[in-house]
Amino acid sequence: MKKNKIILNGIDWIEIDKEGYLKKPLKYNEAAIYIYMGKLSKDNVSYYVGSSIKLNCRVISHRTLSVKWERKEYQKIGSPIFYRSTLKYGWDKFKFGVLEYLDFSK
Repeated sequence: MKKNKIILNGIDWIEIDKEGYLKKPLKYNEAAIYIYMGKLSKDNVSYYVGSSIKLNCRVISHRTLSVKWERKEYQKIGSPIFYRSTLKYGWDKFKFGVLEYLDFSK
């Protein structure tokens, strides 16, 4: 468990507003492994880890799909547990961070 805390402490966390927008722009729109951390209550913290070739596009699609999640035609795509959590607790209970940027040019 201590190792996990060390890894998470090294992340530059970005706050998210109530509408699901990052409060600080991303530095790069590259391939990356990213994490959302939800502090849902005092003792309930959850994590969603994902990866994307174009990080900005993926962040926008998470927000868009979460907003549309209540419509039945959108419930078969994306990340259902994550989207239900954002709808239930609100985006402002989550933070966003990049675990690692990936370089496919090598």
